[in-house]
Amino acid sequence: LSGTATLVAGELTGAKDVKNCTFYYSVDQNEWQLIATDSDGSDGWSADWTTFAVNNGPYWLKAEMRDQLDPDSVKYAITAREIAA
Repeated sequence: LSGTATLVAGELTGAKDVKNCTFYYSVDQNEWQLIATDSDGSDGWSADWTTFAVNNGPYWLKAEMRDQLDPDSVKYAITAREIAA
């Protein structure tokens, strides 16, 4: 993977209370680096990840959704398998 990848996460329960979705990457699943936060779910939850800034190798991806009522806690978290950047 080289260039810009569009990451997409979905909220499948039908709840309309998601406030934002934050995307992260990690090499070891211990330290997570911010990719971006999408605060406008009207067009879905997504972020562009420019991979030119990271070394080649495998990475883990994670998306965390927070809701309107309790924005300090994670409502949904999705961790993807390793991908090669």
